[in-house]
Amino acid sequence: MLYVLDADSGDVIRTIDTGASGDNGLSTPALIDVDLDRRVDYAYAGDLNGNLWKFDLTSDNPSRWGVAYGVDNDSNGIIDAAAGDRPEPLFQTPGQPITGRPNVMAMHAGCEALAPGYMVYFGTGRYLGFSDV
Repeated sequence: MLYVLDADSGDVIRTIDTGASGDNGLSTPALIDVDLDRRVDYAYAGDLNGNLWKFDLTSDNPSRWGVAYGVDNDSNGIIDAAAGDRPEPLFQTPGQPITGRPNVMAMHAGCEALAPGYMVYFGTGRYLGFSDV
């Protein structure tokens, strides 16, 4: 789950469930402001199952925030496993945990004509559990 907190009070603003089960957890998220309005638009985070998640935080209404990809079973425009939807990761590396914060960079100006947007870089591996020793 991704927990979005109020920086001043520490209160939880929104909890977004990826539905990824087992002995799992998210890495530190990379936060992106694509329109430069000083508000986070997207968050990227990996998990111990080898999933890289993209979270859509573009709405002014936090109840409209969710996972960016997947099946919206209740057709409300928000993908959240807690609501019975089927979130899907942006990328999967089964058996390769993603424990570090991803790095997100805007495409180089010369490359935007080919593929406008952002590139997400991340590494895999962990040294956290008993089996890692």
